Amino acid sequence: MPINKQIANVIKKSLAKIDFSKLEEKCTNEAQTRQYLIEPIIEILGYSRMDDMLTEINAGWGQKNDKADIGLLIRSKNPEIIVECKK
Repeated sequence: MPINKQIANVIKKSLAKIDFSKLEEKCTNEAQTRQYLIEPIIEILGYSRMDDMLTEINAGWGQKNDKADIGLLIRSKNPEIIVECKK
């Protein structure tokens, strides 16, 4: 089996363990949505909360230098993926 299919199968099995119906009750605000839904999915995708994730980063858009909730590091010290969390 090609590596990409193996990775996809692992991700699919991990996501199947999440009870999304219960998450609707738990995710009543942005912080809870991030804690119970977004961060676990980021970890399933292979990112570490400690090593690969920055929080409340300067997103560099808009006139106010708005912040984004999560920045994922891939090959550098600067975030390459930006995640904005909403309820």
